[in-house]
Amino acid sequence: MATGRSTERDWVVDVVRLVAMLVVVVMHWCYLHLWVDDGLQIQLALSGPVIWALTWVLQVMPAFYVAGGFTNTLLVDRWRASGDPLGAYLGLRARRLTSPVLPLLGVTLAVVAVGSWVAPSLTGTVGDQVANPLWFLAIYLFCTATAPLAVAAFDRFGWATVAVLLAGALTVDALRFWGEVDIADLNLLLVWAACHQLGIAYARRRLWGVSWAVLLGVVALCVAVLVLMVLPGPWFPTNLGVRDAPVSNLAPPTAALVVLGIAQWALLTGVGSRLLGRSPRRPGSGGSGSATPWPCSSTCGTSRP
Repeated sequence: MATGRSTERDWVVDVVRLVAMLVVVVMHWCYLHLWVDDGLQIQLALSGPVIWALTWVLQVMPAFYVAGGFTNTLLVDRWRASGDPLGAYLGLRARRLTSPVLPLLGVTLAVVAVGSWVAPSLTGTVGDQVANPLWFLAIYLFCTATAPLAVAAFDRFGWATVAVLLAGALTVDALRFWGEVDIADLNLLLVWAACHQLGIAYARRRLWGVSWAVLLGVVALCVAVLVLMVLPGPWFPTNLGVRDAPVSNLAPPTAALVVLGIAQWALLTGVGSRLLGRSPRRPGSGGSGSATPWPCSSTCGTSRP
C-alpha cells in the first residue's frame, strides 16, 4: 500500500477540475428557465427520471473539493517547508481565491444599486441568483483556511478524519429527518470538509498500490450504500433540484454526497495511480517516443482551485 506524498502538480487532477468546471457551466446554463412577465420569473427547467439519474453522474461538487484538498495539501507542505508565518499562506490563498470574484461582485452591486430605482423586483432577483453560487467560495475559503489543521490531522489519524466528518454529517441528517431538529446547514461544513479530506488522502497517495478490483469494489460499495439511503429514503433521489424534485441532496448537502465523493476519490485514485507515469503530449508533438511533459512553469505544485 502506497502511503507516500505528492510533491508536484498532478495533471490528472487538473483534467478532473477542468471537466468539472465545464459540467458546472453547462448545468447552470440549462438549470433555470427565465422570462420577464411582470418581473423576472424563474422556474426549474429540468425534470424526468433521466435527469434524476444524470444528477448522480454529473454531480461534480465532491470532485471539486477532492481536487481542492489535493492542491491545499501541496501548498501546506510548501508553506511548512518555507518557514513563513501562517499569515503568508492565508494571505496568498485568500488573494488568489477572491480576486477573480471581485469584478463580478462589483458589476452585480452596481446593477442592483442602479436597478433598484428602476425595477426593484427584477434587480433583487438578479442579485439573488448571482450571489447564490458564491456559497462554494465561502466554504472553500473555510477549507483553505483550516487546511494546515486538516492536513496535520490526516497525517496523524488518517482515514479516521474522514470517518468522523462522515459520522457528523450522518448525525445532522438523522436529526433533520427523524429528530425534527433542523441544523442541516452545518453539513455545508461537514460534508465538504470530508470531501476535502479525501483530497488529502489522494495527495498522500493512500491506496495507490491496490488493484483496480479493490478500487472498483469501493465504488460498488458506495453505490450499494447510496441505493440503501435513497430508495427507502429519507435521502433524496436527486443531487440537484429539478422541477419534479425540487429538494435534493445538494442544498443543503447531505451525507449522500460524502459517499458519492468516496466513489469519485476511488476512481480518481485508480486513474491517477496508473496514468501519472505518463505525461500527456502537447498538441502536435506526435510520435511514439517518450511523452512531452505536461506544460509546467515555476508554479508547479501550486495549482490553483
